Amino acid sequence: HPYQNLLIDPLQPLRDDLTVGVYDQFEKDENKYHQYDQAIELALEDLSHHYENVRVLVVGPGKGKLVDKLFKNSCKMTVLLVEKNPHCMTILEQKNRTVWSNSAQIVLGDIRNYQTDFKPHLVISELLGSFGDNELCPEILAPFNREPKPRIMIPSSYTSYLQPIFSPLLNDVDLRPYLCSLTRYIKLANSQKVWEFEHPSDDSFSITKTINFTSSMTHSLNCFLGYFRSNLYGHLNITILPDDGDGDEFCSSWFPILFPVHSSVIQQGQSIELKVTRVTTTTRVWYTWKFQEVEYNKEGQYCMEL
Repeated sequence: HPYQNLLIDPLQPLRDDLTVGVYDQFEKDENKYHQYDQAIELALEDLSHHYENVRVLVVGPGKGKLVDKLFKNSCKMTVLLVEKNPHCMTILEQKNRTVWSNSAQIVLGDIRNYQTDFKPHLVISELLGSFGDNELCPEILAPFNREPKPRIMIPSSYTSYLQPIFSPLLNDVDLRPYLCSLTRYIKLANSQKVWEFEHPSDDSFSITKTINFTSSMTHSLNCFLGYFRSNLYGHLNITILPDDGDGDEFCSSWFPILFPVHSSVIQQGQSIELKVTRVTTTTRVWYTWKFQEVEYNKEGQYCMEL
């Protein structure tokens, strides 16, 4: 893989308009779309028992791959697409004419500022990052935490995980988050859950969590590797956790996120304590991680912009 062991700046799709080429890469993830398609089908089936006409909102449809599945369903629905990236609009409008029989209403704009009387029964999005919430899914979908709340949101929840590791590739790097398809590393303990977000939800977006691992060996530690697992709807999940194996739920389009720390030797059986905080302000979000009395990224030198 050409990207293996390369440190990459995490994407910020809320701040930056992604290129069409990036969407093309994402769309190669067959497992992801298979799971999403099944989740959408199940949600529409459940909603059609309650509503004659199901109102569906897709937030950030990109090039419309999820919408293709939506319109293959026979249930009666009204569909609104809200996309903030102008690069996608021509593609969506063309698809609406040629594939979707002009059945979708398409709006260019940020869902957080979009004023509409449209009250969806189902909200679909694919705004997850490698750590679950790091592409600001909780903030983007915050409008749906107000009444009347949608009956179903896909994804319905996502959980972040961290794992202590050592990698020789991380000995002389800036101590800030990266994405990396890392193959050269040693894990000192299994991954543990950090936090979970649900949709819709009344929970705060700022969280502090302390995790304790027990080292399975005596070895240097210089990083915590981050993953996510998401429940889309019902029994349908997607994951990038290596512990979950490579079945239908395992997705290839996200690389793990890395939180590097100063290297230190850990003894076998020693407790590894990590304190992680998600800090939110009105304009930005960042993580701090505290290990052995050193707090990294304390002032949000690396942050995600709202």
